[in-house]
Amino acid sequence: MSIKVLHINCHPMYSDIGHSTVKLSNHGLAHLQSFDQFELDILNLYEKDFFLPKVSDSMFAAWSKSESDLTEDEKNILKRQEFLVNQWIQADLVLIYSPLHNFNVTSGFKDYVDNILIAGRTFRYTENGSVGLLSDKKRVAYIQSSGGVYQQELKYISADIAPHYVRTILSMMGINKMHLIRIEGLDIKGIDKEKLIDHGKTEITNYINSSFETLKQLKG
Repeated sequence: MSIKVLHINCHPMYSDIGHSTVKLSNHGLAHLQSFDQFELDILNLYEKDFFLPKVSDSMFAAWSKSESDLTEDEKNILKRQEFLVNQWIQADLVLIYSPLHNFNVTSGFKDYVDNILIAGRTFRYTENGSVGLLSDKKRVAYIQSSGGVYQQELKYISADIAPHYVRTILSMMGINKMHLIRIEGLDIKGIDKEKLIDHGKTEITNYINSSFETLKQLKG
């Protein structure tokens, strides 16, 4: 059975190979080609023609109306959300490549989350609170590049928001395991930037290898 891979590039300059996030994303895509029996969906969240509905009056209106009362714009929003959430649900392996923007994920990724964290699809409300509808069988890696060092320098530890945000979103969906790959300190004076990126590439390679091995076993 084929493994479904969802590759998400969150960088606004998604095609500029001068950026570390893009280098890592391209490496991940290249390494995937060494496998067979997999289906690949690539999302460049800032690509000009990529339709990513944003939180707006139209979005909230669409959620609250019956199908017969929807405008064409509202129908398009719901249709696109349905496509994105189905794509997310069906993916066996999700690879999220993102730079750190002001201590958090990019606004494009936040817009993406608003289209897949949907009550009744990826989680539901119960009398005891929210319950995720997905499972830990889905493999998810969050690959983050940053100019500073956030897991060692005391003044930055409390600002380590992005990985916590992604873990929280996944947990809401019932996915309690997230693999974090950090490529940090890229803007520190005197640092060997390419060495850090190469180390990140190795981590990505190893994670993809182990994920395919695990998923093949799960799928029999």
